[in-house]
Amino acid sequence: AGISGVAGIIGKSRIDAAAEAAAKPAIARAIIEAGGVDSDSVASEIALVKDDFGVDDEDFASMCSDVYQRYLIGMVKNPIAKTGDLKELSQLRSALGMDNLAAGEAHASAAREFYRQTCLFTPEEDLDDPDHPDRMSIDKFLFLSERAFRQAGETDEAFKFEMSRVAKAFGITMDEALDRVADVAEPFYRRALASTRSKLETGQVSSDMLRRARKSLGIDDVTATDLHVSTFNDEIKELLGKDTEEELDPASLKFPEGAMDRLNKLKDVLGLTDEEADYEIQNEATELFQAKALSTMEEAFAGLVDASAAWEAMSTRQSELCLKDSQMKTLLSSMVMQSLGKPLEETMTFAKVNNEAATYDKLVDCLNAKETCKAVLGLSGWSEFDDFDAKFFDPWAPDSACGFLSPDKRLTLYRMFLRRSVIKSESKKELTDELYEKVMEVKGMLGITDEQVEEEMKAQFGPELMKALQV
Repeated sequence: AGISGVAGIIGKSRIDAAAEAAAKPAIARAIIEAGGVDSDSVASEIALVKDDFGVDDEDFASMCSDVYQRYLIGMVKNPIAKTGDLKELSQLRSALGMDNLAAGEAHASAAREFYRQTCLFTPEEDLDDPDHPDRMSIDKFLFLSERAFRQAGETDEAFKFEMSRVAKAFGITMDEALDRVADVAEPFYRRALASTRSKLETGQVSSDMLRRARKSLGIDDVTATDLHVSTFNDEIKELLGKDTEEELDPASLKFPEGAMDRLNKLKDVLGLTDEEADYEIQNEATELFQAKALSTMEEAFAGLVDASAAWEAMSTRQSELCLKDSQMKTLLSSMVMQSLGKPLEETMTFAKVNNEAATYDKLVDCLNAKETCKAVLGLSGWSEFDDFDAKFFDPWAPDSACGFLSPDKRLTLYRMFLRRSVIKSESKKELTDELYEKVMEVKGMLGITDEQVEEEMKAQFGPELMKALQV
């Protein structure tokens, strides 16, 4: 009886083993015959396999896990990740009736097996190369695992546990694994954003579609914002014609008609604020505006165009670049700083070698340039430019055109101009009313204080002249 009992156990084991050996391929066959993992009938077809082969629940769950692992390994052997992989894997898991615990075990086990297979033929240095196909396959495995755990609604604790097991199987930390996941996910979302741009006018794209894509791919808010801003910037460059390697004249580039309507649509779909959109437009338009503005001011300084023509050219450029008045004011302030800062810097080169004659002439040129800038900006009608001297020639103001010069250098320039003005008088010992007026203009342009003027006048003319000037 004992012998027959043992024989019965052995016989049953062989039958179970045979059933298991036949059931696994039958599960795979059921998936194929049902029309794939997305078939409505695939789950019921797989369930029939269990009944047909008389496999108990525990053994059948183990078989399903094994099928899932093989499917997953086969999927990642193609290193190119596709968004369809996520849906396909989710459908397979559902068809196999696997819960979160079973899926976690399957991913960890498959990770160990896939890494073992990979390391048989691929050295570690190749696996450190993000562009190597085997490294890409591992990163794809990490991406699919992270998405599988997140989309299954795992708690944070459960997610960390399951993801750390997969990361450990590949010999990396969880943080590194998540970084690799992000590297796989971002290109998918970039493609979604590129598609958004291409289909913008069709009405087929929306912020909700992008939100669903982010949720599907696991793109966090910070990364999404960066990618959205980058996408908006790419659109600006394309509309301006800056998306080319050809040499282009910055002064000739401009937005085509309807550009702002398109940018506003894209801004809304991407969920950008007005401030973010304005910043990107101004950032790309700045050099294009300055190229025209600075050349126009040089023509005005040379007397080739008057203030009215210069302002008309800048106003036209504002329209071509779709710049708001607030942006225009910032750019004009920058233009004044550059237009006047350059001649002041050149003046300083002569002052450094004590060339008072050249320093005087250059400061006169600076005064003329200042008056030209003042006349041009006065035509804007904007109150910000009403007190021109206070805005641009207070050395401590943010828009100061002379603030780059140290107090000592500014005083040196003033002192040289004062001495040279005296020499230019008929007696070579006095200041005429006309020369005095010029000296005071230079005082204002260089941000010289009344106290400093008094000290310099005393040094130049002595106490007697100061008394005369006070009468």
